Amino acid sequence: MQIETYRDRAKVMEEEVRRMKGQSHWTYLNLLRTFNALDRYVSCEGVNANRNDSLHATALAFRLLRQHGHEVSQHVFNKFKDEKGNFMESLGKDIKGMLSLYEASHFAFEGEIIMDEAKAFAKLHLKDHIQNTRECQAEQAKHALELPSIRRAQRLDAPWSIEAYSRSEDANQVLLQLAAIDFNMVQSILQGDIRDVSRWWRVGMIFEPQYSYARKELTKLVTFITIVDDVYDVHGTVDELELFTDAVQRWDGT
Repeated sequence: MQIETYRDRAKVMEEEVRRMKGQSHWTYLNLLRTFNALDRYVSCEGVNANRNDSLHATALAFRLLRQHGHEVSQHVFNKFKDEKGNFMESLGKDIKGMLSLYEASHFAFEGEIIMDEAKAFAKLHLKDHIQNTRECQAEQAKHALELPSIRRAQRLDAPWSIEAYSRSEDANQVLLQLAAIDFNMVQSILQGDIRDVSRWWRVGMIFEPQYSYARKELTKLVTFITIVDDVYDVHGTVDELELFTDAVQRWDGT
């Protein structure tokens, strides 16, 4: 019943977002932020990384497009370079631009020199912002450098992202509410899954109370096997899988 309540509230908030997108003051950057915040609900229709926009908007559009499998050239960042072919130093003061550029750089293909340069440039300036920027922005820079979003489990990172966004000066309360509702809805579903699995453990294999450690370790093992299987089937490249297979074969479990 709780899940249905969340779904009904989410539908209401979705309609509110659609109405906002149709308003005259809704800028292109607003559109990008909506796609970024509500990745589960929207497509990238209308996103264009070739516009003459800020670094923040260009990098955000670039990441969203590549994240959803669209073709977009690394050369969209050439407009942010000086006559020597380096990223303009003045851009380093724009922490939103640096954060977006750093996240975008992790969607680079092998051999994309511009994206390698972008990562090094953004990383250098983000480290500086950690020391010399107000607490909220410094925390975002530190979070990104610890682990970029592409390598994080989005659902596990959601509470941090929602909290960080809520402290933004230009936070959209409608998007914030929808993100919170979505998180609560998914959390409720997963909690139900855990209850179902727990009941299975109580009546299934090694159900005796004294075998708690065995149940936990077996659950970890099954989860790890599932992740490895998914990596092989979907995410890994041939070169990566060959290296991984070689490492497993050389592993000495004794």
